[in-house]
Amino acid sequence: MITSHGYVAVKVPEDHHLRQAHGYAYEHDLVAEEKLGRRLQPGEVAHHLNGDKQDNRPENIEVMSKADHGREHVHALHEANRRRRPQ
Repeated sequence: MITSHGYVAVKVPEDHHLRQAHGYAYEHDLVAEEKLGRRLQPGEVAHHLNGDKQDNRPENIEVMSKADHGREHVHALHEANRRRRPQ
């Protein structure tokens, strides 16, 4: 299923640690944990390198701190705004 925010979510068992209230887990988190070989730690998030929320290939997922993730998105927003401004 695709969430209202554009992420891919997959049905997981009731006892799965990443299960959300709706019975699904975000696929990018599952991919990140598989890639790492461990659970995501508190404060870690899975980031889509190419910005496509539905591209959950392992090579497009990078685990980073929530703080770094926030900075990454602020930087990307500033870059996008800079490119839109007339020269």
